[in-house]
Amino acid sequence: EEYFQYHVDLRPAKMIVGQNFITDKITSQVKLVDGTTTSATWYQFRIPINEYESTVGDIQDFKSIRFIRMFMTNFADTAVMRFATLQLVRGEWRAYNRENNILNVIADPAILNPTTDNKIIDVQAVNIEENGNRTPIPYVVPPGIQRQRNYNNLKTNTQLNEQSLSLYVDGLRDGYSKAAFKTFYNDLRSYKKLQVFVHAEGPQLKDHDVSAFMRLGVDYRDNYYEYEVPLKVTLPGTRDPGAIWPAENEIQLELALLTRAKLARNKARFDLNKVYTYTENGKKVLIKGQPDLSRLRTIMLGIRNPLKLGADDDGLDKTATVWYDELRLTDFDQRGGWAAAGRMNAKLADFADVTISGTKSTIGFGSIDSRVSERSRSDNQSLDVAANVELGKFFPDKAGIHIPAYINISTQKGTPQYDPTTGDVELKDVLANEEDEKRRDTIKRIAEDYTIRKSVNFTNVHKTKTDPDAKNYIWDVENLNFSYAYTEYQHRDFVTELDLQKTYRLALAYNYSNQPKYYEPLSKVIKSKLLTIFKDINYSILPTRLNFSVNYDRFYSENTVRTSPNPAQPISLPTNTIATTYNRSFNITRVYGLGWNLSKSLQMDIDATNLSVIDEPADRINGLKQNILWENISRLGRNTNYSHTLTFGYTTPINKLPYLDWTSAIVRYSTHFNWQSQPEFAIKSAEFDVGNSIQNGRTIQVNPTLNLIMLYNRFPFIRNANKDKDGKDKGGNNFWIGLLTSIKSISGNYQRTETSFLPGYLPLTDVFGQDLDYNAPGIGFVLGSQADIRKRAVLNGWLSRDTLQNQLYVTTYSEDLRLKGTIEPIKDLRIELIAFRTQDRSFQTNFKFVDDATGFKDLSPVTTGNYSVSFLSLATAFKKESGVNNVSGVFQQFLRNRVVVSQRLGATNPNSTGPVTTPGFAPGYGPNSQDVLVTAFIAAYTGKNAGGYSLDQFPSIPIPNWQLNYSGLSRIPFLSQLFDSFDIRHGYRSSYNVNGYTTLLQYGVDPINGMVNTKDIDGDFLPFYQFSQVTILEQFVPLFGVDARFKNSMTANFEYRKSRSLALSLLNSQLAQQTEDIVVLGFGYRTTKFRFPFGLFKTKKDNNDMNFKLDVALRDNKTLIYRADVESAEVSSGAKNITFRPTIDYVINQRFNLNIFYDTNITKPYTSQSFNTSFTNFGVNLKLLLQ
Repeated sequence: EEYFQYHVDLRPAKMIVGQNFITDKITSQVKLVDGTTTSATWYQFRIPINEYESTVGDIQDFKSIRFIRMFMTNFADTAVMRFATLQLVRGEWRAYNRENNILNVIADPAILNPTTDNKIIDVQAVNIEENGNRTPIPYVVPPGIQRQRNYNNLKTNTQLNEQSLSLYVDGLRDGYSKAAFKTFYNDLRSYKKLQVFVHAEGPQLKDHDVSAFMRLGVDYRDNYYEYEVPLKVTLPGTRDPGAIWPAENEIQLELALLTRAKLARNKARFDLNKVYTYTENGKKVLIKGQPDLSRLRTIMLGIRNPLKLGADDDGLDKTATVWYDELRLTDFDQRGGWAAAGRMNAKLADFADVTISGTKSTIGFGSIDSRVSERSRSDNQSLDVAANVELGKFFPDKAGIHIPAYINISTQKGTPQYDPTTGDVELKDVLANEEDEKRRDTIKRIAEDYTIRKSVNFTNVHKTKTDPDAKNYIWDVENLNFSYAYTEYQHRDFVTELDLQKTYRLALAYNYSNQPKYYEPLSKVIKSKLLTIFKDINYSILPTRLNFSVNYDRFYSENTVRTSPNPAQPISLPTNTIATTYNRSFNITRVYGLGWNLSKSLQMDIDATNLSVIDEPADRINGLKQNILWENISRLGRNTNYSHTLTFGYTTPINKLPYLDWTSAIVRYSTHFNWQSQPEFAIKSAEFDVGNSIQNGRTIQVNPTLNLIMLYNRFPFIRNANKDKDGKDKGGNNFWIGLLTSIKSISGNYQRTETSFLPGYLPLTDVFGQDLDYNAPGIGFVLGSQADIRKRAVLNGWLSRDTLQNQLYVTTYSEDLRLKGTIEPIKDLRIELIAFRTQDRSFQTNFKFVDDATGFKDLSPVTTGNYSVSFLSLATAFKKESGVNNVSGVFQQFLRNRVVVSQRLGATNPNSTGPVTTPGFAPGYGPNSQDVLVTAFIAAYTGKNAGGYSLDQFPSIPIPNWQLNYSGLSRIPFLSQLFDSFDIRHGYRSSYNVNGYTTLLQYGVDPINGMVNTKDIDGDFLPFYQFSQVTILEQFVPLFGVDARFKNSMTANFEYRKSRSLALSLLNSQLAQQTEDIVVLGFGYRTTKFRFPFGLFKTKKDNNDMNFKLDVALRDNKTLIYRADVESAEVSSGAKNITFRPTIDYVINQRFNLNIFYDTNITKPYTSQSFNTSFTNFGVNLKLLLQ
């Protein structure tokens, strides 16, 4: 219904070459089946896609063409058409100015007002295969050119189809030209010549009636070179290649001719916007604008009807066909270059080290494998001088003064081969073409790429104590150190007049450290061991660490860019510059630190950092601006960021209480505070005041440990149970004592972290984060208190009322509890019990000023978080699915539990009233209610009764998991003769997880009974916390495992691992159950006296290492999808997998290692989404160690 339509007239009178899209025809005598001979004519049609007759429907372009349809009309009788080929042809060459734009008409410069016509050049391709019998002149290969062989077909000696570009123009007016063009991204500076074969023919066409021209340029009409050749016409009927491709027509363009034309034009001060004609030895070159052979973008080939200038030109319109063949670049520029590098190191006693290095490379230098176009196009040289000097050597050794200094200066200069303003003219030719010496020096300086770097550093200038026995005091000058660094970078090139960068770094630091000295005032007064806790009271009066540093860091840069050359002035230079841009930053960082061991068990650390900015005046700093700068420095700048941390570590003396020496506990409390300045735009504008931001946090960590072995040893009957009166082990039966003392240790780790972030905070920071003028935000907040200070901040006017303040008020809470116990009920049996509970919670709200009546208000408050707790789902771990439909009894129990849980929830909520929407379920607690699903799910998969199981969706008590290891079998006599070790392992892990829960803004409670009363669109009560999924992750790691080491260095292991993942989606009441069973078998053998089998290498007596390993793994992974109220399950993914991996590592000698490996992996999927696969890899690796 939507298409482009093309029309071809098949009337015999219209079947003429050059008309009706016909480009060629071939007539041959054909013998028919009846024995008669007739003539048959084949026509070649070429229909340009853009020359359609009309459009049907709303078709816009050719981006989505799906069909081609052909139909015939107005035939009086049956007609048969045979197509030898029907194909789409792509061409790189396109007709220029097909749209007949007046601005793109190519006419002789003498024609002041050129006009358009409707004549369009026909761009085609002619080739030896299709046009070898063409009339009146056949297509032949140019003289000296051989057709290339088709190497894709090795069975026959076939050749590629050699072809040329054909341009046809009908009625080309006098003084006008028609052309074709293509994009031509290329750099021609590495070549010397460009050559093209040209053929011309046409009715009533005489020699030199038309000419061929070529344009090379950056664009088509404003920046190009043009080269023109008068054409000799080939007479009809000619078959001689030398006459079809006359030598007089061949374009042999010396590329240096183009650059000489540009130099001549520039020297003559000719207008760049006009066409300049340059003639040399009868060869004519036209140039306009600033073409550049180094960055060509287009090439144009065309036909020109020269403007009548004498009697030998009839001045008539011309019809011509011109062929172009073998457009090629020849004669590489093979000028080479050289390079050298030198380096000198000088050591001046112990005072200084000096290094001088330099490099030099000339134009044309490159690596031996580099192409001509990849070689250097510039003359480069560099010089670097660096010195490390110890200026402290000017002082006596007893002074202990160290002044390490580093001085460096380096320069790099590159002089390009080509003038940057022209791109394809060598700089030496441009300089020779310039008569003014001052201007010549300016041209050279602008063309150079010059860089100089300078740096001076004094790092850690300090004084050391020469007496090793001297004590450290707070006032010691040795606690001070000083550093200074200055770097300068200057660069200029063709684009940049000056790029200047300077950096200044100054650091002053004070560091004091001391071994603490503790005072114990009661150590000699109290003698009783029962009062040890008081006897050990101690304190230290001096800090152990005191540090302060201030760092000044300044960056300053100027950048001045040259203006582009004026196209109207051919020899203009970019000496004028654009306004200089400045970039600068000046920061001061102050760091404070205090470490104090207040006692042996109590440590305190305080660290603070203050960042400030020195605001500098705009532009270059001089005059009055310097005074402003120094005034800002004296005020230590404008604070932008302040932060401090405070940490207390306390080892509680509970172990010093009577009878509690088997206990210990470490408590840590840390807090942090941060003040962040508001954005700079708000500081500089009186219109905005979005405020600063403050953030604090605190972390409480408790690590208790119970060493029960020490407790048991306090009881003599336990301590001496297995010993005789001499204290020796009597080997008696201690089974019951072992059970009584089986719990060896209990340890725990509890950590709680809380943070608060308050934006829009207006006060500044003075001392320890406090703004003394406002007494804000309060000592409690800077010390980590999590009390909500927003109400006090509003009353005291601390918060911004700016409408642009949209940052959120955020508080976070995270808690991590981990418990671990070690049980050894019998010898060599070790059981570790591990329990954990982790949760993190975040509250955020857009707390901002609404209006004068409302004031500040929480907008869209929301709480999000995650929860995970160790769990026990062992009761259903070995429940199997039944039948081909994978029916799960546990899942069916889960579905039945929903009714029980719903009735329990309905009984606890007085608002559960109204009509029953689902039979058996309480109103508001339907089968898809989150409160119902989660409790029913937990009860079912823990094997508990849903009627008595807790309704809490966040189980608070972590249930221990375990890891068991038994190594006592190797002590059995008959096994000890075979094994060095024989261990049995078993482990169980399970966790219940809620990820990404969030509160609902619609949640509401009854003001009378305090129970939820808001419902969703399904009529279920909304939960306080909504989450999309809960998971139970269960692993046996392993269910059963054995590790054995034999006496003969053989090893063997067996492991059966089992895991289960249960993910209940609360969006669609769907359960994804992923189970995995893995059996791993391993065998290894290592020997240091390996001999080759089968009598190989009998004479080899070396005792070399050989290590053999065999690993076999069987894996069964399956994922089942269970849907509510659907008995059968869907297998969504999974596979059975077998891997078999034997390897042999053999050490031949110290240098050679041999590795032989084999790896087979076979996978059989459960679903048809993937195929059965089998991969096998095997091979030999030989490693050579080079030393």
